[in-house]
Amino acid sequence: MNPLTVFKFVAELAVSAGVGSIVSSAAKLAVPANAKMVKKISIGVGAFVLSNMVADQAVKYTSDKIDYGVDEFNKIKDTIAENKENNNAPDLHAV
Repeated sequence: MNPLTVFKFVAELAVSAGVGSIVSSAAKLAVPANAKMVKKISIGVGAFVLSNMVADQAVKYTSDKIDYGVDEFNKIKDTIAENKENNNAPDLHAV
């Protein structure tokens, strides 16, 4: 398996769990101590949906940033290889 794929999977899992936990914890604070069962259930359902929506967007953002970083790294790597082939690479030992 590609190490980048494993890294993205682990990063997305961590982001999803972390964001979901934060949103759920914040929603639990919104439940008044004397709230009726119906209100507790509706807030719980709303917190579940909201935490999943936010986590999905956070995972998408993280995945996009990882892909962007990999693309930029590959562009730099290709430019260096191209410059070496054309003997345009600076002589760093002459400095």
